[in-house]
Amino acid sequence: MPSWFDDSPFPIAFAVLFGIVFLRAQGTYWIGRAVTAGLLHTRVATWMTSPRMTRAVDALHRWGLPLVTVSFLTVGFQTVVNAAAGLIRMPWLRYTIAMLIGCAAWAAIYATVGIAAFEASLALAARSPWALVGLLAVLLGVLVAVVVMRARSHRREQGGKQGRDDGAEIQTDLRADAESDAGTDAGTDTAAVAGHADGRDHRDPPTRLHGGGFA
Repeated sequence: MPSWFDDSPFPIAFAVLFGIVFLRAQGTYWIGRAVTAGLLHTRVATWMTSPRMTRAVDALHRWGLPLVTVSFLTVGFQTVVNAAAGLIRMPWLRYTIAMLIGCAAWAAIYATVGIAAFEASLALAARSPWALVGLLAVLLGVLVAVVVMRARSHRREQGGKQGRDDGAEIQTDLRADAESDAGTDAGTDTAAVAGHADGRDHRDPPTRLHGGGFA
C-alpha cells in the first residue's frame, strides 16, 4: 500500500477499499453473465468451465447467497464465487445485497489487520472453540484500537492545521489594524500642517457678549 494510504484515517481507507472490491466483484459477476449469454469465447470461457469453477457453482447451489458474503473473507475463492454467481445467472439485486455485506467486511478487515493475517488467525482458531472466542475478542480490540488511533491522529493533524490558520489570521488582523492606525495618524498630522500653512486659526470663534463686546 502507498504510504499516504497507510496514514489515512480509517473512514477514508475503508471507503477506498470498499470501492475497489465493489467494482472488482461486480465486474467478475458480469463476466460470468456474459459467458452464459455466449458473448465471450476466450480463455475466460475456458476458465469458467474449469473444475474449480464447477465446485464453486455446486457450492452456490448448496449454500446460496451466504456463500457470496463469506467468500470475501477468503483469498482466491472470492473471485471464483463472484464469477460463478454470474455464470448461474443469480438475480443481480439479491447477489448485490449479499455482495455489499461481503465488501464491507473485506474493506474493514483489510483496512486494519489485513486479509492474510485474518486468514491465518482463522486457521489457528479452528483448532479450538475457545481459541475462536479469544480471537474474535482480540480482533475486535485491534479494530477498535486502530480506529481510535487513526481518529486521534486525524484530529491532531486537523488541530495543528487549524492552529496555524488561526495564527496566520491573527497576524493578518494585527497588520491591518496597524496600517489603519498609521493611516489615521497620518491624516491627522496632514490636517494640522495644512491649518498652520494657511495661517488660519482653527480654534473656536469668540462668543459675542451682550453690549457688543466679545468674550
